[in-house]
Amino acid sequence: MEFLEKFKEIFAYDLTCKTTGKNLFQRKRIFTFENCIYSFLLNGVHRFSLGSSRLLAMMYADGVLDNSKNIPLPKNYNKACDKISSDDIDGLVKNSFALESQSKEEFYHDLRVTIVDGTHIIVPRTKKTIAEFGLGSGSVGDAFYPQTQSVGFFNLSTGLFECFTSKNIKTPERKFMQEHAKENNTPTLYLGDAGYNGMGNVLIILFYNQDILMQLKMGTMLAKEFGKKSKRRSQIFEIIITDVHLRNYPEFKHLKGQKIKIRLVRTRGTTKLKSQILLTTLLDEKKFGWEELSKLYLQRYKVELAFRHLKSVIGIEKIKKEKIDRIKQLLSTAILLFNISVMLRNTIKQNSILPEPMGTKVYCLQLTTDLVPKLIEAYFFSKNKLIKTMNSCIKAIKSCFSINRPWRTTVRICQFPCSTFTKQKTSRKNSELAKVVYLKPEYTILGCEYGML
Repeated sequence: MEFLEKFKEIFAYDLTCKTTGKNLFQRKRIFTFENCIYSFLLNGVHRFSLGSSRLLAMMYADGVLDNSKNIPLPKNYNKACDKISSDDIDGLVKNSFALESQSKEEFYHDLRVTIVDGTHIIVPRTKKTIAEFGLGSGSVGDAFYPQTQSVGFFNLSTGLFECFTSKNIKTPERKFMQEHAKENNTPTLYLGDAGYNGMGNVLIILFYNQDILMQLKMGTMLAKEFGKKSKRRSQIFEIIITDVHLRNYPEFKHLKGQKIKIRLVRTRGTTKLKSQILLTTLLDEKKFGWEELSKLYLQRYKVELAFRHLKSVIGIEKIKKEKIDRIKQLLSTAILLFNISVMLRNTIKQNSILPEPMGTKVYCLQLTTDLVPKLIEAYFFSKNKLIKTMNSCIKAIKSCFSINRPWRTTVRICQFPCSTFTKQKTSRKNSELAKVVYLKPEYTILGCEYGML
């Protein structure tokens, strides 16, 4: 019942005209805000492969357009959809995260843990999309098409995206993090990869009273100094900010000469797998142990799984619309569909900040995503069946799971629905299995050391 209350609050959203202040959607008309959002989410489940005519036909067959005697024209449907902007759907995304975090968010020593990562999303090639997003890095294959620089802020505790922003491909990823840290009022620990390196970026995050944990590039002088002089797992360094650090941040030139303290943490390695060096602004070695920080950073792979789900299951790169507004609209819809799917799965089992122990059940997110339109249809158009529909969805999700085996000692395949891994050619499958066999002893050692196996 708690999920249903959140579900109702997500869509308790009234669109009003910015100039007149009047409601943009009227209940008596064929197209309402609810069935437009339903059509977006239904298209996302079908990997954005449905055109306007097919969407209308499916909605009419399901009884969604019950106010119409005949199937409406796609022209009228597109006019109704144009009333909804990407900012409106982004509001639904933020609303979903806010509702889930109120009851289920877990903090790490009073810090919200947010994973920041970016990806390139290919969009159709037109003059407007090239001007808006910019071209890829070449003239052949995918690089020939415009690509967005999209950065997601993934909350580790709830498994939802706080927000998802898409801009020109030349926009640096660290700029997204800095803008988010500036507007963020909650003390947050940002987990980033080596691409967010640079003492200027660390200085700005500290300036906004936030913290960071990221991988240090191994070729830097600081990494070499830490490796040569000490075999300690953790060491604090003091850095003096110079013009070189601030060359990409002219608005922070006044911070030249300031001293900041950072801490380097060395993770465990084996004979075949080298240890990593992590950089963090959490200086208290007793409160934030190096081993706990190492386990926390291992959770960064969850954002990669989220991006893989967005691309392979929801098909965020399959959007073939040419209007920029519609592209941004459907990109936001993909994130909304992902968030609702995770919220439904969280009703069975809540995520953990630290790695899950071996043997726990991991429920299939693909099946959960496929069931979301049924739940939304019941909420919008047959509310008397809502509780029954939700219970049947949860029962179906509980029957579809895989067993968590950390460090990938075996191939992780969810048998239902069929994984794309099982459809690969035999040679590629055997190659993947050979890698697993080769790395199994090393991952077993790491697992035993970290107390996970």
